[in-house]
Amino acid sequence: LGFLPVKSEGQSISSLRKVNSENFEINLKDNEQHVVKKNKEEGLKEIFQLNKIQKYEEAWLYIPFYEQWHEIGIESEYHTVSFDLPRIRNILDEHKNECGYFFMKKAKEICFVHNHPLTCKSGLSHGDLISLIATTQMFQDYDVRGIAVTNKGAIEYYLNPEKKEKLFLKNKKFLINRKIRKFEKMPYPEISKYFDIRFTKFD
Repeated sequence: LGFLPVKSEGQSISSLRKVNSENFEINLKDNEQHVVKKNKEEGLKEIFQLNKIQKYEEAWLYIPFYEQWHEIGIESEYHTVSFDLPRIRNILDEHKNECGYFFMKKAKEICFVHNHPLTCKSGLSHGDLISLIATTQMFQDYDVRGIAVTNKGAIEYYLNPEKKEKLFLKNKKFLINRKIRKFEKMPYPEISKYFDIRFTKFD
């Protein structure tokens, strides 16, 4: 439950319709991409409130440097949502081309955010951690973070910089061949030790 597989298929970028929105919503139309302009705290609190009335999962790519939330979720279900990989790559290509300060660490931070509505468990799932290993390996030019917004608050998680190198070196051949599911065999306690995890409670 809660596994966020990274999909290479999805709506083609040329036919994707961008919608600038003032507020967050669970968008079940895979041919639309909603973009919201809010800071990190405002966005997380609004998604937290959304969880109280929605049953589906959704996903966003948050770029702190611009305070922009780009919807990247497709195939939303009660317990899972997939990332649209072509959409993510297009967003990051635009960001890198437009950002004259990309050499700065702050400009390289990106957050893969998804919600856990009431139909899901409130904590991080095994799949959430595996998915972040995949996206961290896939987008190595960036400082990749994950955030799960639950019915209790927000859980921010990312691979510890020192432990990440050990994890990637130990599993190099699997990562090169994108055999991410190999990590499913690792128990949650073992895989979580490579992460730094921080919880923020919301009322």
